[in-house]
Amino acid sequence: MKKVISLALVAGVASAFAQVPYTEVLKAKTMSYDGSPSVAMTSTPVFSAISSPYVAFAARGGSLGFDDYIASPNAAFPLTEMRFVGGVTAIGGQLRFDFFDNSNTPVGAFVSTFGTAGNFIWSITGLGGLGINLPGSGRMQITALGATTGQWFLSTTAPTLGSSTPYGSLATHNHRFELSTVPEPGSAIALVAGLGALVLRRKKA
Repeated sequence: MKKVISLALVAGVASAFAQVPYTEVLKAKTMSYDGSPSVAMTSTPVFSAISSPYVAFAARGGSLGFDDYIASPNAAFPLTEMRFVGGVTAIGGQLRFDFFDNSNTPVGAFVSTFGTAGNFIWSITGLGGLGINLPGSGRMQITALGATTGQWFLSTTAPTLGSSTPYGSLATHNHRFELSTVPEPGSAIALVAGLGALVLRRKKA
């Protein structure tokens, strides 16, 4: 039901699109969910839809929209980091990030308080400790809490990693977000071993 309500909100304000210049407005910002430094191991994207050009609805409260994703590879993964394009209109605004499987069953959520107002390409790190395990394909929703108003940008550009299916009257648009996970230990070991072999080959050459 929550997803259906969100779709109605998105479709109802489709005429409020406004072009937003990427180079003038959207800069990169990083925030840690728990205030601690990022984990040492680099997170690897499993779904990525960040690239411009961007369009956005006018800032509003409540649901800022939702979109589906299919990770690459399409397998369950622990969420360690995410990016989204958008933001809040006032310092201290709070956004809730909800995740669902394909049957709209909630699988995890977190709330972030933003110390910067305005729209950016936000990287939210430090999510590994929350224990949010996402299905290989599912949905994400962003909701502005309380008096917060904000935006979550869209684009006609297809995801560069994984895939998603646009919804309803916005049949050509996808929301801009990225989901990342730390590689499994076996994958990391295989990568290190492969790099080591490459170094040895170069030395022999």
